[in-house]
Amino acid sequence: MAGCEETFLAKVVIIGDSGVGKTNLMTKYCEGIFKESYVATIGVDFKLKDVLVDDLTVKLQVWDTAGQERFRNITQAYFKGAKAIVLAYDITHADSFQNLNSWTKQIETVTAEGVIKMLVATKCDMEADR
Repeated sequence: MAGCEETFLAKVVIIGDSGVGKTNLMTKYCEGIFKESYVATIGVDFKLKDVLVDDLTVKLQVWDTAGQERFRNITQAYFKGAKAIVLAYDITHADSFQNLNSWTKQIETVTAEGVIKMLVATKCDMEADR
C-alpha cells in the first residue's frame, strides 16, 4: 500500500552491575529525562521508543534489568528474543568493568547468534579515578 509505514519491533536489553546507571541510560534515551538518583530496579522495567529509519518505524522495547546478584536468574530470562544487548559499566568502579566477563558469558548462553552487543561506559561526567 502506498503511504503505509512498515513497523519493526526490536527488543533491547540493558545489563550490568547494580548502580552503574542502567535506569538513567534508559530514561535519558527514551524520555530525554536525567535524574540525579534512582531507586534500584527490582526485576525488570521497560520503556518504548519509536525510531524512524528511512521509511521504517522501529519500535524499540528498551528493557532495564536489575543488576543485583539475587535477580540474575530472573533477568536472564529477558535476554531471550533480544535483538541487541547493551552492556553498561561505571567508569568510576573498576569492578563493574571486570564483571562484564560474567555478564557476557550469561548472554552468550541465552541469546541467539548474531545478537548485537554494545558496550557503554556510564558516569563519564563524574570526577573520580578512572
